[in-house]
Amino acid sequence: MRMGCPKVMVTLVLLLGWCDFGVEGPYAFFEVFSGKGAATRVWHRAGYQCASFDFEYSKKGMNFLGHAGFALSILTVMKLMPNGVVLLAPQCSSWVVASRGTSRRSFINPMGFEGYKFVTDGNQMIARLVLLLMVVIAKCGIYVIENPAGTLLWQHERFQYFCNKMAWVYTISFWMAHFGSPTPKRTTVMSNSKFVGMLHMGPFSRSKCKKSSTTRQYRDRQGRKRFVGTSKLKASQVYPAGFGTRLLDVYKKANHEEIRRDLRKCYAVDPKLSDRENFVAYPIGDLWLDANVLDVIVYIRKYKGLTIPDSWLAAIDNFIADALRTLDDSPE
Repeated sequence: MRMGCPKVMVTLVLLLGWCDFGVEGPYAFFEVFSGKGAATRVWHRAGYQCASFDFEYSKKGMNFLGHAGFALSILTVMKLMPNGVVLLAPQCSSWVVASRGTSRRSFINPMGFEGYKFVTDGNQMIARLVLLLMVVIAKCGIYVIENPAGTLLWQHERFQYFCNKMAWVYTISFWMAHFGSPTPKRTTVMSNSKFVGMLHMGPFSRSKCKKSSTTRQYRDRQGRKRFVGTSKLKASQVYPAGFGTRLLDVYKKANHEEIRRDLRKCYAVDPKLSDRENFVAYPIGDLWLDANVLDVIVYIRKYKGLTIPDSWLAAIDNFIADALRTLDDSPE
């Protein structure tokens, strides 16, 4: 028996399991950062039980960077059925070429200039996304992460760790215009299932698309080439319905035995011990401060609908106290 998630995340999952939030399930499809929810509508019409999550639906309850929003997204994944799909399209605004002059992200420095809030928000979003992916794998689910080709999101320190040390990841790139996008939009998808390979529809002729540039090139005062997004950039972020349809089609055709549900790096636990005893023995390890999970745990711990079993109460509270003490003792 092995445990892969960091202890801080295991604690959050335990607490959410003891909460009465009224989230239903089980879900076959969960769309995170869903925007207009085009993919969700396709799956829902096909008879699948779906959930969607986006800041536009609720500024507080579905803010992935907020305590309640992150907790809700994890709880929804906990309601995922085996082989269920979680589609994620994290905001790419600080990761694409159009913003690099401001974000100062590059292959050498993918984390960018953290003096800007939109850069730190982008970094925290991906750190939290990686933790959510760990829960998807624990639920025997399929994650599908989409971002424009050329994004530096994949170079985030936590995502690199996830891909190179923890999980098995398959990558495919394709043209979103094949599915009805008004722009060619070269797109990259990562997943723990080979079925995403069927999203590739071959080469694409740009002449088949209306001329619609999402970026504009200019020279700054020093003569350096820069890019800035046009008004069409925001519109290009919305999924075309054809993508949701194609995703559903390849999902139905897939051999789900090919899904990699294991983690390459896990901690061994003693099968002779109870779950609580293994939890107590599990090292605190990395607190994932960049994902701000500890604050979410403290937030959930104060929730009136939380009912911790008596046998677990001391173990949970001792961990929170030890983690906060570790945080206080850490150098600035």
